[in-house]
Amino acid sequence: MNYEQLAIELIPGAYEIISDLKLIPGLDKIRGGWIMRGMSNETIFDHNIKMGLACFFHSGGDVLEGHRGLIHDSCEGFKAFDATPHDNISEVDKYDMELDTMIYIRDHFKLGPYYFELWNNTEDTKLNLRRDFKDKDKACPFIECLKHNRAELTEEFRNCVKKNIHDKNFLEAILQLEKEHILGTDPYIRYFLMLQENPMLFLRKPLENQGYFY
Repeated sequence: MNYEQLAIELIPGAYEIISDLKLIPGLDKIRGGWIMRGMSNETIFDHNIKMGLACFFHSGGDVLEGHRGLIHDSCEGFKAFDATPHDNISEVDKYDMELDTMIYIRDHFKLGPYYFELWNNTEDTKLNLRRDFKDKDKACPFIECLKHNRAELTEEFRNCVKKNIHDKNFLEAILQLEKEHILGTDPYIRYFLMLQENPMLFLRKPLENQGYFY
């Protein structure tokens, strides 16, 4: 599946965002966790696209949520990087690097203020959105392992989702995807359909409409 094209076709404004993502140095790098595990299948950019689609489907077609997913790891471009727990970087230092990157994006892209506000809302620990958003973020590596038929890694990330996903109904649905997965098929298709069939209402701070798109 061409996830990028699907996002452009389904999410209003996605073309402009994706065009900007391609200009951010570093987003074309393989995600750090996959490099550690000997896989070279998914870049930071790829993950952003899948999260954009996941958020869009799960919100019942909320454009704002689709945009939030598309830009959420843009903070790992430029001087920052896709740090993992094995990099021995504190949460504070990691956040500071990501914040510096997002400030640069805010100040140098036409839609930069919009991207910064989306990202900043996602990072707000007081928002219920953060927990739901992180659940989808944790599910993606598990689904990626199913897609590439990496049994040993699937087991590792199965334990990860069991430990880290907060919504028990969401967790049960993710584990059911594994039971129903057919080798050679794309599990993201079933994942997106599952999210679309079980939309959630989001509790979030409304972003000011500053005419970024419409």
